[in-house]
Amino acid sequence: MNFDDFFRTIDEDARNRVAIPHDRARASYSLSSTTVNSWQEFEHYLADYYRHHCDIVGGGDLGSVSQNLAEAKTLATRGAGRNTTIKKLFRDSESGADGGLRQVLDHLANGIKQQFLERYITDAFDRYVSPCNIDEATELMRQFFEKYQPILPTNIDVGKPMYYAANFKEYLNLFAQSMTSVASEFRRL
Repeated sequence: MNFDDFFRTIDEDARNRVAIPHDRARASYSLSSTTVNSWQEFEHYLADYYRHHCDIVGGGDLGSVSQNLAEAKTLATRGAGRNTTIKKLFRDSESGADGGLRQVLDHLANGIKQQFLERYITDAFDRYVSPCNIDEATELMRQFFEKYQPILPTNIDVGKPMYYAANFKEYLNLFAQSMTSVASEFRRL
């Protein structure tokens, strides 16, 4: 089975339908300051930006302000990476360290984008690969390794696609997250 359409979906289509609109949403939100004076102001910006971003990309029903704020905090810490807490993000916003509030909103935008990419890729899996068919999943991983081997971590044994087939959704979601991280690093430079 040839998975070219699947790879086009997670490459070009994901970039055009997910990544670019999310980057535009982030670029369209401006700040007058990179610092905040209080926890309440910090929460206001998180909730306001979250609503703005979702309005731009069509995030659906947003729910209450408290639900939006809880989701924004979760996604901001997720977008910032491992071992980051909301307390650290607040302190950075308060002091202006590490890019201040602007960087925190970049983390939030990346967290939202990662979530949308994962949903988009999960939908692609469901269209192209039956989760119950280990042969299809193995072939998908074989073609994935063939296509992306130059950029994959060296600890992945590309000669054993069956080993990765059982958890192929998890591996491809990690790949989507890494695409988001690399893009944000290039944007930062």
